[in-house]
Amino acid sequence: MVKFTDCHQISANHPPNTPATPSGPTYGTHGKSQTYTTSTIDTDGNQMKYTFDWGDGTTSVTSLVNSGEKASASHSWGKAGTFQVKAMATDSVGSSSGWSVYLW
Repeated sequence: MVKFTDCHQISANHPPNTPATPSGPTYGTHGKSQTYTTSTIDTDGNQMKYTFDWGDGTTSVTSLVNSGEKASASHSWGKAGTFQVKAMATDSVGSSSGWSVYLW
């Protein structure tokens, strides 16, 4: 005899969409904190955190936000130069998007 119990269908998790190019200042003074913002959608409706790559070898990760909500992070560069800022989203299940287009 075979006994069946309640079964739940498990659906595959999809990565979030690639975030929008971060918005924020395109120039500033080294040593002064600058704030950048991005957002995207997770088609599964999962919460997401964003990783900002500051173009100087460092990154910052935000707290979880709801799909579609904007998230911001701030950074201060230790030297003068030109840096390319980009962002990536990772959902609460662990799937990551690709990197956004750089903000020049």
